[in-house]
Amino acid sequence: MALSPDGKFLASVNSYECSELMDDSSYGSKLEICKIKLWNALNGELIRTFDQFNSDVNSIAYSLDGKTIVSGHDYGYIHLWNVSTGKLSQTIKDDWETVSTVAFRPEDDMSIVTGSDGGRLKLWTLKEQAAISPLVGKTIVSDKENEFLAIALSSDGKKIISSFRKGSIYKHGIQLMDIDDRRPIWSKEMKNVGYSVAFSPNDKKVIFTDGTRIILSDVELGGISGIFEEGGSTVTTVTFSPDGKTIVSGDASGYITLWDNDTGKIRVLCAHDCMGGKSVQSLVLSPDGKIMTSASSGAIKQWDFDCLNQN
Repeated sequence: MALSPDGKFLASVNSYECSELMDDSSYGSKLEICKIKLWNALNGELIRTFDQFNSDVNSIAYSLDGKTIVSGHDYGYIHLWNVSTGKLSQTIKDDWETVSTVAFRPEDDMSIVTGSDGGRLKLWTLKEQAAISPLVGKTIVSDKENEFLAIALSSDGKKIISSFRKGSIYKHGIQLMDIDDRRPIWSKEMKNVGYSVAFSPNDKKVIFTDGTRIILSDVELGGISGIFEEGGSTVTTVTFSPDGKTIVSGDASGYITLWDNDTGKIRVLCAHDCMGGKSVQSLVLSPDGKIMTSASSGAIKQWDFDCLNQN
């Protein structure tokens, strides 16, 4: 999912079921599942379905002005969509690597960052008429052993944290980098796969997942400030509340957990879809911190986060 900057619109795509369909030559009309859908975040009404495409969507993100959505696909495709029409406005082709994660650079709607399963993080400066003059991305990281799983950018757009795994030796890692200098600030080897990363609202802390654990770390020095773990289920997504006081996580068992950032204590445990056994794939909070939206395969739910956070 991706929430518009003003919190009024929600974009979603059922990537899990889409992946299953792409492996089935008889999917036919079911390809509707793979389309990006735009919802009214206030009442849940479907506003429009975006144009057809022919590859799985691995990640989507909103531009700062709310006018464009970027999506990363298999086979190296990066699509930019006009939100108001649902039409494809620009396509970037990046070899044949799977574009696993995408993000607009904060404060700059002309730049996006992408991560691929071919070990490359790239910065793209968007231009018009890309079909005539194909875009060439600026490589931030290039390591064929890496498969990038998640990225997050600081609010000033200067730093990027990424999680990756090294396919041939099956090791996992987290790295914080300066985007413009393309230099690592710090990196850590992890025991387990990290599916999600996030900066705190003030950019002083980052959180990332390590299998069943959530790790809170200092941005500048990389020191670990806290480790949160509950229930033994793999953490699939993690984020901060807008005020930075609460860490919110979703797991593979269908639970959502709210953690006190200072004490590490659990404030509340919610069941998104624990009975159905579907993992929480995405979590977003409204800019005012009052509404939380969670998504699993086939279900999107909204919560009164303001009330949950007071428990």
